[in-house]
Amino acid sequence: MIALEKTDTETNKKKDIINRIVSKLFSENEGLYYSPTDDIAVLVKERIQNNIYVSREEKDLFAGTSARDIKILMSYNSSCC
Repeated sequence: MIALEKTDTETNKKKDIINRIVSKLFSENEGLYYSPTDDIAVLVKERIQNNIYVSREEKDLFAGTSARDIKILMSYNSSCC
């Protein structure tokens, strides 16, 4: 059960970081709102890799996380049933 809680905590941290990055991207370029999620996920991944909008610890949290993984986290809503 502890491993599951750790995973949930990490997932929630990742989602918070992704949401923060997406908000900043949208504030810089409102036209991105209409872009495909695949494109946004790539932009988020690039920002993380280049230490833009993230700390070193946050970047480390995303080690091994692909743009596809980010896309899934962007669309995942844990408040469901």
